[in-house]
Amino acid sequence: MKKAMEAVVNGASVREAAARFGVPKSTLGDRISGRVQHGDVSGPLKYLSTEEENDLAKFLIKCAGIGYPKTRLEVISLVQAIIDYKGIHSTVTAGWWQRFIKRNANITLRAPSPLSNARAYATDPDAKMPPYTSTDDTDDNSSSDTDRVTPLIYCSQPKKC
Repeated sequence: MKKAMEAVVNGASVREAAARFGVPKSTLGDRISGRVQHGDVSGPLKYLSTEEENDLAKFLIKCAGIGYPKTRLEVISLVQAIIDYKGIHSTVTAGWWQRFIKRNANITLRAPSPLSNARAYATDPDAKMPPYTSTDDTDDNSSSDTDRVTPLIYCSQPKKC
């Protein structure tokens, strides 16, 4: 396109330059006339800049690394909130997700593993904890099941446990 534009500036007609350099005549004419700036691409604007996409990819990898992976729908909702905040009037679709993971090959979808009860209780205040059962019936004045604590035992040396 650059060479075709230079040829027109140097005196060739738009039709000749388009044919010689294999570019569409109308596109070359639009660029020469100034209707379209050189370097602009057609199509919708990107939702996120390259830097923002890189930050999003790092965030998703970090979340997965600490045990809180995001689903495709959570990522799409997050990006939708970002573009709404930016004032871009568009809807983020599954097609955006497909192009995003294609640009970021280190992000993949995996089958979810079951949540541990401890993580479920820690992250969801509405999660119903099973009542603590004891052979000792001395605590009959308990106010509710939510006041009871389920003991968790962690072993730092699994071979000795």
